[in-house]
Amino acid sequence: MNRTDIDALIGAGDPHPRTTFDPTAHVERVRTILRDPPQNRPVRLESSQSPRRRRGWIAAAVAATGAALGAVTLTSLPTAPAFAGWTTSPASVSPVSADVLSDACPGQAREIVDTDGGPAVNLLPLPRVIVDVRGPYTYVVSASEQGWEECLITPDAEGGIDVVTNDAAYGQPVSTQVDADEVSVVVGLDRTTSWRQGADGLPGALTSAFGRAGSDVVSVTVTTASGSAVEATVHNGWWAVWIPGEVDLEGSISASLEDGSTISVL
Repeated sequence: MNRTDIDALIGAGDPHPRTTFDPTAHVERVRTILRDPPQNRPVRLESSQSPRRRRGWIAAAVAATGAALGAVTLTSLPTAPAFAGWTTSPASVSPVSADVLSDACPGQAREIVDTDGGPAVNLLPLPRVIVDVRGPYTYVVSASEQGWEECLITPDAEGGIDVVTNDAAYGQPVSTQVDADEVSVVVGLDRTTSWRQGADGLPGALTSAFGRAGSDVVSVTVTTASGSAVEATVHNGWWAVWIPGEVDLEGSISASLEDGSTISVL
């Protein structure tokens, strides 16, 4: 099966309607969340239909157990105008706000399977595990033992949003659990690129990584090969980070624990 065949399957396997979502209303909710402290105002959840004004699908299924697509490339930490407003430290958002911010992401991995009628796309639903907010940008990771999805929501010039996803299926269940004082890398730091300049909906290239964090982990810092430090979001046993541009993440990952000690992952 060639790339054209896969692309055709992916297009045919997308069940999400593209006409039921009001991007202007979504953007206004996002702006309200980022502008006003959640504890000072009521927040009402609204259901939606996996909305996307435009979306680019960038990754393929991963057949081998434990294999994953990652994002590491070759320059120092940029001040990319394409991601104006991005910050090295993530914003703090409440669980309710996280639901609103991430409601545009489909939360699924696409698995190419063989059937009697030929190759087909099997959609694996994934729970959302972490939301990372930096300026006007929302990065969402959904994951399970079946696979993972990265999703980036960015504002566009017309007042709406663009949603770009990157996902992979493992092919068979893979446990990513870690001990209380451990941190692991699920995606990233493996010399592959998952978010490219020119992908539909992206204002520029970016580099991302995420993984598991034990219950004793209170913070995770990723240091690039050039020495720039970026604070990851840590929540509910996961950590996540993304950086504008093509950045070499092969520096180090350090984590602070509840007892005040620090561990190095790489």
